[in-house]
Amino acid sequence: MSWKSLLSPSSPRYTPLGFPDSPASRLPPRRVLYAGAAAVATIFVLATAGWHVSNRSPFHDPSYFETVKLPEGYKWKFDPSRDSLNYGLTDEQCNAAFPDLFLELDRAQKFFSDKKIQQKDVHLSTDAELNDHWNGKTRAEFHLMIYNGELIVIDEAKGEPDRSRGLAAMASMYRAINAHPNPRDIPNVEFILDLHDNSQPGPDGKIRFTWARHKDNPYMWVVPDFDGWTYPDDAVGSYVQFRNDVAEIEKPFEDKIPQLSWRGSLGVNHGLRQALMDASEGKGWSDVKAIDWRTRSNVLAMKDFCNYQYVAHTEGNTWSGRLRYLHNCNSVPVIHELDWVAHYYPLLQDSGKYQNYVKVKRDFSDLDEKMQYLVDHPHVAKRIAAQSAQTFRDRYLTPAAEACYWRRMFAHYASVLDFEPRLYDEEVVDGEVVRRLRRGQTFERFAFRGKDGYEHGIFDDSKDKAECKNDTPPAPATPVMTPLTPLTPVATPVALPLDTPVPIPEAPKPAVVDANETPAENVETPAPTVNQNDFYGQ
Repeated sequence: MSWKSLLSPSSPRYTPLGFPDSPASRLPPRRVLYAGAAAVATIFVLATAGWHVSNRSPFHDPSYFETVKLPEGYKWKFDPSRDSLNYGLTDEQCNAAFPDLFLELDRAQKFFSDKKIQQKDVHLSTDAELNDHWNGKTRAEFHLMIYNGELIVIDEAKGEPDRSRGLAAMASMYRAINAHPNPRDIPNVEFILDLHDNSQPGPDGKIRFTWARHKDNPYMWVVPDFDGWTYPDDAVGSYVQFRNDVAEIEKPFEDKIPQLSWRGSLGVNHGLRQALMDASEGKGWSDVKAIDWRTRSNVLAMKDFCNYQYVAHTEGNTWSGRLRYLHNCNSVPVIHELDWVAHYYPLLQDSGKYQNYVKVKRDFSDLDEKMQYLVDHPHVAKRIAAQSAQTFRDRYLTPAAEACYWRRMFAHYASVLDFEPRLYDEEVVDGEVVRRLRRGQTFERFAFRGKDGYEHGIFDDSKDKAECKNDTPPAPATPVMTPLTPLTPVATPVALPLDTPVPIPEAPKPAVVDANETPAENVETPAPTVNQNDFYGQ
């Protein structure tokens, strides 16, 4: 009998499940098999669903999931190794992790609480203001709005600072807004962002979002500077990249170079910086050098400052962005009396058990005395360095902290607005709205656009479609070649309990700092060179 005849339905040996004398002939009917398989699948789904709910990732905050019961006594705590890049912390988590971060915002909110900000206060600098206060020169400013959780660019004015500053700040805002579980919970606000180092000059009572304010000007709202996104130089890169680079080369305090490091241009804030040069000249503790930008002599990569036990900070045209970077080092910051306030400066402590920097006079006349004491008492220096790293690197200058600051800033600012931002301009004729025009562009579109270009295969060179004054795309960055720093395996940097101050060993302690010391008269300083390339804020 051939194999074909065996498979014929007429064959006595053929059945739908096989041959009568084969094992298949003893299987249950097909419908019984289907029913059994369905039952097994149902049991499996129910079992795995229960397992999924009970095994959520420990990196999620259980408070977000109403179906999960928190353990009794559960309390979330900020962990730098886990949470430093968490841009979406809740308001409660922001308060718990960064309780003192919002002091500058509290000051601004209190100042405006009985004044309120009017719609007329929010506008780009007018021609009359430019003529009266800036000799007719334009100011680099962005007119921005947050509406229903969207960042909107209403208008832009050109100025001398690089446009990338504004784009970097807006990118940071955008990140903070969209990391929130519901961006529409962020209140609607409208404001002007000034890109200049010094946003102070202008009519009395001018209100701006600015990188820093003079200590005597209460009208400015201080934002995290653009370096929180990236420094506009390829040699430094993004802020997150810089922090990672520092982590790779960081070493214990006692293994660092026991000197005070500083690099900077004397063409910026000359009098103050020359005073530092004079006070440190010929000292064994000094590695203080000026940079010649024509030859690039004495340039030091920003991360390499962390190889020193002591790092000096000086203001530039106004504030200087260098301090943010120096605070990422396990080193002692040495800072002169400051005239300018950045968003986190209220956290600087120059004395007491939480001291995180050493303050010197603005003319540096006491620098040698302070440095000699630190060199002779390394246990004190090590404690200050560790407190600085713990406070700033591991907490208040993390990207997570910056996102919390942006969202809290929008909330504080909204609380003192006397108007509701509007999404549309309306044309009204005889009491009826005949035309509505949406204001500005969303940040996504604004950051992507160019002056001329092809879209969907169609070239559009019309000039009247631009909704902002500055329709020029940012210039491409110029690569900067710097020598590579060899990486050396090092020990883990000092780690301190976040809630416990470091005990100070008993030792003779001549006054390193005096909170009540009288500021010396300011060194006469020539007018700042506004177009000076203050590299790394130096």
